[in-house]
Amino acid sequence: PKANESITANTEIITVTRVDTVSVSDCYDPENARKTYKVTMLLPFLLENASAALEATAQSATSEFDNFNYFQFYAGFMMAADSLKHYGLNAQIQVLDADKYNDTLVIRQALRKPSIDKSDLIIGPMYAASFSIASRFAKKNKIGIVNPLSKRENIIEGNPYVIKTQVSAEGISSKLISLISAYPGANVVIVRNDKKEMKELADNFTARWKSGLAASSLSGTIQEAVFT
Repeated sequence: PKANESITANTEIITVTRVDTVSVSDCYDPENARKTYKVTMLLPFLLENASAALEATAQSATSEFDNFNYFQFYAGFMMAADSLKHYGLNAQIQVLDADKYNDTLVIRQALRKPSIDKSDLIIGPMYAASFSIASRFAKKNKIGIVNPLSKRENIIEGNPYVIKTQVSAEGISSKLISLISAYPGANVVIVRNDKKEMKELADNFTARWKSGLAASSLSGTIQEAVFT
């Protein structure tokens, strides 16, 4: 903003619909504030290859080293934990270099550590084969385990301890259809950058839309535009 610039504010009347607030007792248990949660993070830091990154020149790009792939995730997680600490979260966080692409020996060795089965929550591992092993371990020991990346629905099947944070294409398209059902005669256009981008989501949504047409719950049209 310029120092001497005058600003004229536009005023408008906004009608706010009152929403009943949720009772604190419905979602907050004061007992939890006094408990220290043991959180274990299982990430693919590839520390055995760290020397190459440490000895690299300043001109080297971080993309050259797989070690850096999950550092940002780790940093973001720790920032979030630090913020939650101000709201009463007491967490004892241990971070292990315990994941490797196409090598499940690393995760198997990590899960043998005596402290892991005492965790209240496990974050990771990131790779599918490793997560499959870790999720079975979590189920056996009744520990919640979070998969931050996968959109696959099958990782939660038969395991109530798996927490999937990414919504699948089926979940997104199902929710979209439920919202658009309020406008059954709508003309819907799916816009995509190219034929590959978001293909699974677009195909899933289109299939659900056609099912709605067949069931007479929808009567509009649907078409797709690829704007490249």
